[in-house]
Amino acid sequence: MPREHGPTKAEWFHDQKDLHHDPGKVIVDDEPTPESQRELVELARAERTAADRLLEVLPEIKDDDQALRLAWAVIDAAREYTKAVAAFGIAAAKSGVEEPERYRGERQASDENRRRKHEVLIDALRTYTRYVMKEYGKEELPRLRFYTGNGPARREIGEWGLALAKAAYAMPKRLHPFFKDIDSGT
Repeated sequence: MPREHGPTKAEWFHDQKDLHHDPGKVIVDDEPTPESQRELVELARAERTAADRLLEVLPEIKDDDQALRLAWAVIDAAREYTKAVAAFGIAAAKSGVEEPERYRGERQASDENRRRKHEVLIDALRTYTRYVMKEYGKEELPRLRFYTGNGPARREIGEWGLALAKAAYAMPKRLHPFFKDIDSGT
């Protein structure tokens, strides 16, 4: 039965991304585009870069308990931010597909939680960076910083946080020697 009032919000959204719906409302993307392939390559590169920076910096600060605690706080904040982003994605998908009004509150609460976790990540990164500058000097900062992006752009820091969390999840045995004595609080 054709719709009288045009596409649903979800259909409109997915049509904007050159995707189409099958009758079961499953989003189908027949062929990956060069743009989507480029995005995957960039994501993999960001994860490698985050992992490489982590493995370069940690041996340099391994004898400084406070620096390790602050580094752990950055990793933990990135991990929590990743969870919040995933929860927001699920809530947004629910509100966009079925009964948007029913899930609006859940989506808004999830978005607020994601924003708060993003702020915690940014604060943890700033605290670590200030500590390194104070203790090791400004000239050592390029060698000892985790985030090597182009300034304090919120979106870039968020994307870096996602890459850092994924890199940390991928190498727990390599990180354990640095953080085994840190109380994670979990």
